[in-house]
Amino acid sequence: MNKLFFLRVMVAFTISFNVCSAKENSSWGDYSQDSTQAKSPAVKEIHKIDVKGCSIDFDEVNFCTKKLLKDYNSVLKNKVSNFDKNKFLINFKERNDLYLAVIDLESKKVYTFPASLSVMLNIKPIEFSLNNSIFCLSGNFNQYRNSYTAVKTCYVYNNGSFDFKSRVELEKEVKKDNNTSSNNEIKKLSLPISSDFFSKCTEKNLVKKCEQLEKSNNRPYTLSELQKISPNLVVFLNDSKVNSLNANAFRFLPEFKDSFYSIAEKYIDTEEESSSEFYLIKIKPILNIEKMGDYYSIDSSGVISYKDKNGKLLKINLKQE
Repeated sequence: MNKLFFLRVMVAFTISFNVCSAKENSSWGDYSQDSTQAKSPAVKEIHKIDVKGCSIDFDEVNFCTKKLLKDYNSVLKNKVSNFDKNKFLINFKERNDLYLAVIDLESKKVYTFPASLSVMLNIKPIEFSLNNSIFCLSGNFNQYRNSYTAVKTCYVYNNGSFDFKSRVELEKEVKKDNNTSSNNEIKKLSLPISSDFFSKCTEKNLVKKCEQLEKSNNRPYTLSELQKISPNLVVFLNDSKVNSLNANAFRFLPEFKDSFYSIAEKYIDTEEESSSEFYLIKIKPILNIEKMGDYYSIDSSGVISYKDKNGKLLKINLKQE
């Protein structure tokens, strides 16, 4: 009898111990899980300490206000870049001046541009691109105690610094890009040429052959293509006057002395037909745009012919312009 009683006590004790142990293990598991969750790193935000330059000398602007810090973090959260591949060029207006800063989406730092811009009417104040580190400013430029009226100045962003880039330097780089012998070389028009080159070609040749000739003799480029080949050239084509054309393609003429020309083509589609409108763009030495209508031709000596809006035939010797 005593042996049977002893056996029952031992069984009850074993069951009680296992239940308690299970509860303790369950509690330990919960604690362990909570501990792991507590240790998981939070998404890093941009704080005041991450802004390199909250103020500018001789200026009342503050790049570290609560509103701006919120704007920086909104950009960080969206993870969308618009400048130099993995960065975001942000701008904001205070009083009548425009201020800029570069947000590095990888390092989660903000680098403020130490100047301001007074915006002028009918002028695009900022020109920049996703695929390069150059941005240009147009307007009244204010830096430290100096003010410059109606200027266009360019800068290269380089790991937190802003290096001045003169238009002369940019022109040299464009010329270098244009003369570089590589697969990315911009193909110039082969003269003589006319806007109906392709349609005339197909009258005597197979379409496939004309497509090949078009690529070698009359090559059109979209802005996205040019951005990959010659981003510095796109800086010039991003001028507000050129942007207002809403052109779909650009062709480039051989350089004549100190002049460099492009022909912009705008596609016009209606329910009845598709057509094109052409513009002659003088890129340098001074930007100028001439509307040429729906047709142009250029002879081997560089004389371009087109009709004005009244139907009058005009001829311009590009070598002498």
